[in-house]
Amino acid sequence: MMTLALVATAIASYLLGSINGAIIASNLVFHDDVRKYGSHNAGLTNFYRNYGASGVAIVLMIDIGKTAVAIYLGRFLMGFFDAGDIGMLFADLCLVLGHMFPVFYQFRGGKGVMCAGIALFFIDWRMGIFCAIIFVAVIAISRYVSLGSIVTAAVFPIAVLLTRHGMLCAGLALVIAVLVIAKHHENITRLLNHEESRLEIKKDITDKFDEDF
Repeated sequence: MMTLALVATAIASYLLGSINGAIIASNLVFHDDVRKYGSHNAGLTNFYRNYGASGVAIVLMIDIGKTAVAIYLGRFLMGFFDAGDIGMLFADLCLVLGHMFPVFYQFRGGKGVMCAGIALFFIDWRMGIFCAIIFVAVIAISRYVSLGSIVTAAVFPIAVLLTRHGMLCAGLALVIAVLVIAKHHENITRLLNHEESRLEIKKDITDKFDEDF
């Protein structure tokens, strides 16, 4: 029965992760595809730059909603086996995989940062706050959004241990962290070569977030 619960969690979470709020909202509200404009990224920032505030609520509702459903479904199904924490982290892993390799969009997705970040607050608000502080601090010091994402992903497993969710949960967090960091391989190369774009507060910063989310 536990195997069945894990399979159900994996399939549901992956499919939920494959749903993209920006693409759906651009189709519903504007009968268009956000990927045709700007950075061609199917993210909230590119959506807002091209369409304005109209439809933003739909994007947020879909992306936050799909994350909440996946996480709570994992907790519910695995809760029958006293493994609710494992269920949530496993759901997060499958959700991120769906976001990165969406079956509905030719398996070409994002880098998983936004998806994984939202999930943290549903899993444990302490982890969410801890990782958010790390993310903002690294960006404030370095002005590299990608570096903030990479460092935050790296400390995710540590945050899981600090909040006492156990070694198995930390292992799942480590897999998520590796996936997110691996998706940033081009950013890492640019960082090492001092070619990565810095966050310029005085300029339009939306393109910086488009590339990373």
